[in-house]
Amino acid sequence: MKKIRIFCLCLVILSSLILVKSGNSSAENVNLKLIRFHVVANSDSEGDQSVKLQIRDEILQKYGPIISESNSRNESLQLISENLKDIEDTANSILKKEGKSYSANAVLGDSIFPIKQYGTITLPAGEYTALKVVLGEGGGKNWWCVMFPPLCFIDVTRGLTSDETDEELRKVISSKDVESITAFKQETSKTEVVAKAQVSNTKGTSENKRANIAKKTNTMQPSIEFRLKSVEMFRRTFERLVSLF
Repeated sequence: MKKIRIFCLCLVILSSLILVKSGNSSAENVNLKLIRFHVVANSDSEGDQSVKLQIRDEILQKYGPIISESNSRNESLQLISENLKDIEDTANSILKKEGKSYSANAVLGDSIFPIKQYGTITLPAGEYTALKVVLGEGGGKNWWCVMFPPLCFIDVTRGLTSDETDEELRKVISSKDVESITAFKQETSKTEVVAKAQVSNTKGTSENKRANIAKKTNTMQPSIEFRLKSVEMFRRTFERLVSLF
C-alpha cells in the first residue's frame, strides 16, 4: 500500500509540474505580446522625480497619437524605433530647460522586470520589450505603463477605466490571460469595502479619532500577489497528498 501511495504521489507531482510549465508558457506569451514604457529618474530627490514626470507627460502627449494608431505590436516597434532619437531629444530638451546637468538615454530593447502593477494590471516578472528613457544615473524610482496595447495614451488623455483596460488587452492576449493579470481587482474591491465599513463604524467617537481612522483606511493597500492557477493547484495537491502519509 505504501508503494502505491508513493507511486501516486510521484504521478501527481509530475502532472502538476507539467501544468506549472504550461502556466509559465502562458505568462511568457503575455510577455511577448506587450510593449512597456519606463521613465527612470536620476534619483529620488523631489527635483529629479518632478522632471521625470514632465518628460513622461511630454513624450506621451507628443508621440502618443502617432504610436496609438498602430494596428500591431510590430508596427508599434517600428514607429518607436523611427522616433527613438526624437524621443531622446525631447527628454534632453526638458532636462536642459530645467537646468539639469545630466542627460537622457532612450533605448528600445528587452529587459528583465520584476512583478509590477499598473492601474488594474499586475504583470508577472519576466523579460519584456520596453522603451526605457533613463535619466542621468537612473538611480531613482521609475514610472511605467503599457505602451502596446496603447494603455498609456488612453490613460494620459482621459483616464483609464478597468473595462477599457480589459478591452484593449483582449485585442492582443487571450481572455484567460487578461483575467490572470487583472485578478487582484476583486481583492482591491474587498479592501475598499472594509475601509468604508471601518469609517462608518466610528460614529459617536471624537472628530480627531474618526479623522485618524479615515486617514489610516485611505492608505490601506490591497495585498497583490500574482500566482498562476497551475502553481496554486500543485501546492494544494501536494499538501493533500503529504497529509496522507
